[in-house]
Amino acid sequence: LVVGDIVNVKMGDKIPADIRILLSKEMKVDNSSLTGETDPLLRTVECSHPENALETANLAFFGTLCKEGEGLGVVISIGDSTVIGQIAGLAAASTSEQTPLRQELDRFTKYISKLAVGLGILFFGLGFLVGYSALTNFVFAIGICVANVPEGFLATIPVALTLTAKKLAKRKVLVRNLDSVETLGSTTCICSDKTGTLTQNIMTVQHLWYDNNLVRGENKQLKGPNFKYEYDTESIGFRFLHECAIVCSEAFFNNAPPESFYERLNLIPDDEQRAQEKMKIETEYAESLKKKNWVNRPTVGDASETGLIKFFQPIEDILTTRRRYPLRINDDKSESKIPFNSTNKFAVYIVEYPTTDSEYCMFVKGAPERVWRMSDKIYIEGQIHEVDENWEKAYDYVNLTLAKKGERVLGFAKLHLPRQSFPKGFNFQCMNVETINVPLKGLAFLGLVSLMDPPRENVPFSVLKCRAAGIKVIMVTGDQPVTAAAIAKKVNIITSKTADEIAEEEGISKDEALKKSEAIVIHGDMLADAMLEDNGLPESERGRQLEYWLRKPQIVFARTSPAQKLIIVSGCQKLGHVVAVTGDGVNDSPAIKKADIGIAMGITGSEVAKDAADMVLLSDDFSAIIIGVEEGRKLFDNFK
Repeated sequence: LVVGDIVNVKMGDKIPADIRILLSKEMKVDNSSLTGETDPLLRTVECSHPENALETANLAFFGTLCKEGEGLGVVISIGDSTVIGQIAGLAAASTSEQTPLRQELDRFTKYISKLAVGLGILFFGLGFLVGYSALTNFVFAIGICVANVPEGFLATIPVALTLTAKKLAKRKVLVRNLDSVETLGSTTCICSDKTGTLTQNIMTVQHLWYDNNLVRGENKQLKGPNFKYEYDTESIGFRFLHECAIVCSEAFFNNAPPESFYERLNLIPDDEQRAQEKMKIETEYAESLKKKNWVNRPTVGDASETGLIKFFQPIEDILTTRRRYPLRINDDKSESKIPFNSTNKFAVYIVEYPTTDSEYCMFVKGAPERVWRMSDKIYIEGQIHEVDENWEKAYDYVNLTLAKKGERVLGFAKLHLPRQSFPKGFNFQCMNVETINVPLKGLAFLGLVSLMDPPRENVPFSVLKCRAAGIKVIMVTGDQPVTAAAIAKKVNIITSKTADEIAEEEGISKDEALKKSEAIVIHGDMLADAMLEDNGLPESERGRQLEYWLRKPQIVFARTSPAQKLIIVSGCQKLGHVVAVTGDGVNDSPAIKKADIGIAMGITGSEVAKDAADMVLLSDDFSAIIIGVEEGRKLFDNFK
């Protein structure tokens, strides 16, 4: 590809270069490797953020994935000029700091050298007083110098480091740089990425609201049959919500082996042998899938819909649910549905659902405020109630509560279409919301489902353990501040009220709240403004604002760029911290290389991040860092 080429991108394709969108048919891209944001982002032809290329809606970047829809774009950057190329250049330009062990060894070497030479000169002079010749004194002085050098120390260090690295390898921690073993033991600050490091990078159902009850959405397969679930799968309210969520979702489990599994078939010349080998690959892959739980199985579809099917599948097979309520196919073979789009913010599905006075049912899923406005009734334990002021307050309270937790909320509603107006065989016009021949009002609201990329199970305990060991944990992410703060609270990075919460509660300014609060959430724009204010100042006076923030005990940096991550790491080092940086995306690689020790994720980590790292967590388990710290501290004590 060259600049100016026109590229057609479809669902599942990797973007081949940085492109500007010319045509978008509900095209959504996954920018998590660049920004850390897990939600698929809609691409349009409009330049929404001319001041920030990563935020604007009319650009798609090399290496990201098209998750939905399709689009047409013109190539604007290739190779090193792409955003990923620039990040790789930033990583290459970053200089690695000397490890504490190397600094200690250099100091020890200078001390021993001075001691040995001093004693040699001393005994050289004393020899003349006793009456020895100059040659004898010189040989004696050399002997004294050599005797003071601990020759075994040179062999001891690499052996000890290697043995510790082997121990860590058994605990799923791969050491790429031996010196980093001891560095991890000296670490005083960990700057961690959020998506895929502290979290699982899988959208998961968190809460459900139905029958006026807000309950936790624990997964049936993960928690097992003996767990006390807050929701009742047999209740009619839950069943109605379940039906609507699955019928309105087009995501499905992908049982086909990845293309890479078929690569070895190209080496087999015989057609019959190739067919047999292909069947063997598919059989083995199918068997391996059976051993996985539904949460870890590959899927195709939107991140939120994927989260819904993984939650409801253990309750009832999603294909069974969809077969029970098949989509109405009109006489012209068109489907009676309007897919979700960014303009309407809701999706409509009309299915065959025979009741005493109806043949068809219209299910609606979408942004909760849009679905709620379309509803004038609400289902409570299977009974329909008129929406009044009390229900308005109940809905507003629950929706706001979930939003404050940083969760993505979906609303669901349905309407049984009266047989008199919509008899069996009725043809629905579902080209768009303007021409649909069904009233998009008077619906009965079913409930809410909220989803979130949840923290890894061991992370909250690991963060507490880091604190107990005197290690400060800072979250540095490209995600939204609300989501970042919510996750930070769940993993114990933030344990007190944030500056935003104090400002809201006490009615004071953000600056005053920042001074009072122990916990702060800093937006990338605030960091950029602070850097601009530093322009023109002497080197010694630069970074004062960043230093002030970094001295706070609980810190989250949100909406940060790769260059800003580098500035944060440098700021921590300037304060005297030995900094470890964890990450998995391309956007983390410059900071990983700049840190005293860079740590990449082995499973979800990009190759760029792994290449820049000193250590790779093969299990993607943040808690493995604690094991490394313990082993590193033991090693340092042994050397002393």
